[in-house]
Amino acid sequence: MIELYNTTHPYNNKVNMAYYSESGWVGFFLNFVLPQNPFEYLCLFEDACGNHPFLLLNKINNLFIFNQLDFDDKAGFGSADGAIYMESNRENYFIFINAINSKYKYASTIPEKSRLDFHKSINSRMELLYRFSIAIKNTLLRAEPKVINENPEELHECYRKNDKFYIIPGKQMEKKKIRRFKLNQEKEKNFLGRFFKKDTNFYFLLVTDDEINPFSQGHPDFSEHYTPRIHPGKETEDLWEEEKKYFLWFPKSIITTIMKPELSGFGDFLRSKYCYYYTGIKDFSPEKIAFETREDDMTVNQYTFTRLDLWPL
Repeated sequence: MIELYNTTHPYNNKVNMAYYSESGWVGFFLNFVLPQNPFEYLCLFEDACGNHPFLLLNKINNLFIFNQLDFDDKAGFGSADGAIYMESNRENYFIFINAINSKYKYASTIPEKSRLDFHKSINSRMELLYRFSIAIKNTLLRAEPKVINENPEELHECYRKNDKFYIIPGKQMEKKKIRRFKLNQEKEKNFLGRFFKKDTNFYFLLVTDDEINPFSQGHPDFSEHYTPRIHPGKETEDLWEEEKKYFLWFPKSIITTIMKPELSGFGDFLRSKYCYYYTGIKDFSPEKIAFETREDDMTVNQYTFTRLDLWPL
């Protein structure tokens, strides 16, 4: 069954649009909803203790929106459904976003139960992005780095034993085999120093179909939830209790209610029909839907659209 959300184009009500699954409705929220009033929605991002770190945010100097970030699934640090970068009052924040079409308990797994493919469970995906943020901080200490990578000598045992990437049957982990994200392209190099800085505050936002925060102990299914394992160093204990303030949650229902969706089943329709990517094309014909970068004198002064999964009806 394909989950499809229908709505009208925000800038052209003669064009109908359908959003397929997470990539669609997260893209709709990031590109069309959040930039219109970022303070209204950022203040709703909630950490595991019920706090709202952006509640008192009163100024945004720069806001950048990213869709479908790929940090190399096979040899790197997985992917994110989207991201937000913003600068405010001399602080800068990078928020990785992962979304699921279900409740958290159905998408999380026991890390130690089997050798993990990190893209298969939501807690592991967020765990890998946390490891990516640690690798970024270490990379920024080096001069002219060519890769963002983990340090195998500082990698905690729980990752070496359970991360499928590091496991070689019958052998010890090879020092040359490390998770890395190459910086050999100009657009990737621009992340370092521009969006990834030494003083960047990294956050990890989860969007789920839960009614209350799945990271909160007050959730009725909390005993069935598996939180990301947080080991920034080789000898550290699991620092989830200390670091959980950086793991945020936002309910899917807020996004889909704004979209006023009609849920439809399309059986075995060809999935590729729902994946058309356009950037900067000023053509709103029935065959094409497109977006252009905008600059204005509002508090939010820059949008950057990179990718959105759409299908014009």
